Amino acid sequence: MLIETFLRTKGEVMMMREIFAEDRKEDHKVWKLTYPLAITIILSMVNPLTEALETQQEWLFMTSHYLLAISGFLLTYKLIKGKELLIIPAAAIAIVWHLPYFYAMAGSMTLFRIMCDVSMVAAGMLIGISTSSMSTLKWLVLFVLWMI
Repeated sequence: MLIETFLRTKGEVMMMREIFAEDRKEDHKVWKLTYPLAITIILSMVNPLTEALETQQEWLFMTSHYLLAISGFLLTYKLIKGKELLIIPAAAIAIVWHLPYFYAMAGSMTLFRIMCDVSMVAAGMLIGISTSSMSTLKWLVLFVLWMI
């Protein structure tokens, strides 16, 4: 009886290893595509030319917020899986930087802009970590709320 249990468990372990190996291969394919895209987005938004234009063009400053959060999401989605509750600190970071005082500080001072850019990427990473384990319905609801 004990031997049968061991063999069944060992067989299940081997089967699970194969499934996880296939999942990792798929995740690696996705990551190979999204990682360079995320780095390209970050570099296009965080450079002296874009930073100089952000002080003059508010739409560019807001667009960089979205793109930096998306790039953080692309860096971690499907690569790191975590608890859904990580969405709360991610939302808090995004909300803080969109309060008028902090938004104005980030738009006018380089130190605050650096902190804003880094934290927006971090918020995107937290979103990617938390949404990789969410159901499709929850994911869509959060996406719609983000777009509002």
